[in-house]
Amino acid sequence: MLRPIAPASPPAPSPCLPAVTTRIYPPEHIELLEKIAVQGAAISEMPFTWEPRAHDFPRRNRLISGLSLGVVVVEAARRSGSLITARLAGEQGREVFAVPGSPLDPRS
Repeated sequence: MLRPIAPASPPAPSPCLPAVTTRIYPPEHIELLEKIAVQGAAISEMPFTWEPRAHDFPRRNRLISGLSLGVVVVEAARRSGSLITARLAGEQGREVFAVPGSPLDPRS
């Protein structure tokens, strides 16, 4: 049986941000982001001090799906970030999974 030379450590988290800004939202995530930045990386395509806008989130979701092995969509409105991310994941050759919800719920 093969054994690893050193125990494998879990990968460091790498949050994807719509913008790297001095105004982290929600503010209670500031400490978490600082801890992650010590071991991992905060990723954004936007320049420092960029204030995030609604149309920046699909760009962030493209990074998330690109870094992922797959995307799971549980419920999503017809025009939602979840479906944008699922589409981007499919375009990037990632696995896309759908979990069925209630047949009475339009988001299912």
